[in-house]
Amino acid sequence: MTTGSAGGSGPSKPKSFFRTTGQEIGAGVKVQIKNKKDLLGAEEVIRRTDDLRKPVKPEVADTDFIMTNTIKKETETIMAERVLSAHVLPKKFPVDPDRMIYPERGNVNPLYATTNSIYGNEKPRGHQVADAFFPKSNKFSHSFTDSKPRNCGLNCAKDEEVYRSNGL
Repeated sequence: MTTGSAGGSGPSKPKSFFRTTGQEIGAGVKVQIKNKKDLLGAEEVIRRTDDLRKPVKPEVADTDFIMTNTIKKETETIMAERVLSAHVLPKKFPVDPDRMIYPERGNVNPLYATTNSIYGNEKPRGHQVADAFFPKSNKFSHSFTDSKPRNCGLNCAKDEEVYRSNGL
């Protein structure tokens, strides 16, 4: 390489390039390059790094993870089925007003023994028939079976204290 003076005065020294590895950082191992042809150009460095073989990722057979695969499939199907209920019409409840069996008129039937004379007079129209049935939990019913039956009768008697205090 060319020699030059540092700062204009003093003896001329050859310029050197510092090459360090990870362990030698800060040690300043000096390597003198006498010829500029020894240096690699940017294109050559890029070409050589492209030629390096990248580590191959090991292939794992899916059969090793049967349980995780089934869980993944189940979650995918659940996510696929999850749609807003406002966009999905419920299945029609299978009630046809023409097929409904009504008791004959004049029979004493609790259906007709109401104060409303219109109720049960005619068969329901299409828009009056329930077209969907949404069952609710039977949590309320099961609460009766949890404890022993004790004082389970329906108390219909008036509470005299309440009526006296209200002036009734």
